[in-house]
Amino acid sequence: WWFFMASQLRGDAEAWAGEMRAEGYRVTLAPIQLGGFPFLLRMTVEDPVFGAPRHEIPWVWSAERVVAKVRPWKPNQAVITVSGDQALEITVKGRKIAYTGSMEEAAANIAFANGKPYEGRLDIRRLNLTAGDAAWNVSARAMSAAIQRNPKGEKDFRIPSMNLKVLAEEIQVPRRLSLPLGDRIAKLAFQGDVMGAAPVKFQKDALATWRDGGGTLEVRNLELETGPLHLKTSGTLALDERLQPIGAFTARVRGFIETVDIFRQRGLMRSRDAITAKFVLGALAKKPADGGAPVLSIPVTVQNRKILAGPATLAELPLVRWP
Repeated sequence: WWFFMASQLRGDAEAWAGEMRAEGYRVTLAPIQLGGFPFLLRMTVEDPVFGAPRHEIPWVWSAERVVAKVRPWKPNQAVITVSGDQALEITVKGRKIAYTGSMEEAAANIAFANGKPYEGRLDIRRLNLTAGDAAWNVSARAMSAAIQRNPKGEKDFRIPSMNLKVLAEEIQVPRRLSLPLGDRIAKLAFQGDVMGAAPVKFQKDALATWRDGGGTLEVRNLELETGPLHLKTSGTLALDERLQPIGAFTARVRGFIETVDIFRQRGLMRSRDAITAKFVLGALAKKPADGGAPVLSIPVTVQNRKILAGPATLAELPLVRWP
């Protein structure tokens, strides 16, 4: 049984690599080493490579080692760990950026159905990636993401077909990105449900089919702490006839006055819009009973590529060009 399962594991890995190559990805999984007899199936790949060289933003990732572990009596559940040095090469607007670094821990727990990943969880701790230009450096104290599918939701748009959870803490993004609220994100947390049959790929036809079938993203919780802004919100996100995001949310915000000032200074808001926003939002905010910065509870809408907090326009969104 162990040798049969080992052969299946190797065959599944090679079949997946072949499918990825057929879609234009670069995959190197050789040689594959098998071990762990008799109570564990362990597949080890030294110097794996995975990338999308023909993508709009080409990238290639490599690592020192990837290990997949499967129990023979649980063949549809795998734990995949990445260890050792990492390298990531990404090309942005014709500029090639080469990262090197490491992770204290990177582990994915994946459940399979019919040989395909079905649901899973990814945990990363102490990620540090450095580039030749320090302004492109990236780091994170902890990141996790989980996906759980529900087959019933693929036939009824009123039932979630997928649950998503994301948590990231102490993220240092590249200074070169010049994010308006700074290059440090203290916390980003998201939990939501995909309603309707989730699109397999983020492409025009698939997204239009999902939208026309009543597909929405129900945001149960979204928290963002970056710079002076502390945001907590929930609501519904969908796509309009041009496949641009639209939505309605209820938000609790702290640090909104400072955020508006930064947006105005960075040219993201016109001066008159900033004055209106500060006047209107300031009047609606309430001081907490225990003191501290004013808290604003307000409806937030996304429509016509604009983010509106009550009657005030906060920012314009770039046009999303789906492949």
